[in-house]
Amino acid sequence: MKEDKIERLLHAIEHPDEYSDEELQRLMDDEEVRDCYELAVMARQGFRMKKQRRKPLSPLLKIAAEFVGVLMLSGIAFAAVRLVKGSLPQSTVESPVAAVVPADSTTTAPQDSTVQRTVVFENAELEQILRELSDYYHVDVEYNNDDVRHVRLYTKWEPTAPLKEMLDRLNRFEKVNITLHEKRMTVE
Repeated sequence: MKEDKIERLLHAIEHPDEYSDEELQRLMDDEEVRDCYELAVMARQGFRMKKQRRKPLSPLLKIAAEFVGVLMLSGIAFAAVRLVKGSLPQSTVESPVAAVVPADSTTTAPQDSTVQRTVVFENAELEQILRELSDYYHVDVEYNNDDVRHVRLYTKWEPTAPLKEMLDRLNRFEKVNITLHEKRMTVE
């Protein structure tokens, strides 16, 4: 999630004309994005102060220096995101949970559940995702194509949603085709 925000911020810095004032305001309302933006502004001010102490640069060198500065900030932000992302498990949780799953729950979410958590699968294999879904909804998984087991995906799962809704979301990926018949998910 944080990586998407930072990428969007960097894109907004490089192409502000592609965003409306409202979109920029919503982007800056996010505390993580605002902190990253302030870091970028401080770095840019540091570059400008350093330039002012030297003799004036030619316009071409100024452009090159700004480009290197933006590129360096982008690289630092990207490396920080990768470092943080690499230390997280493949599936993460966004909010607390307290759920009771009925034994016959196959296509709908448990009715007597209280607060549910959103599960985020980051770079997770389809086999892992379907294993968690099959355990939760008490259905079997059958693979007609073993290669698709190792397809890596980024997706979110709301356990309060019906299984069919999650399968529809997964089927939007190009290499994924899953059908549900009674208590069996079939992966083509």
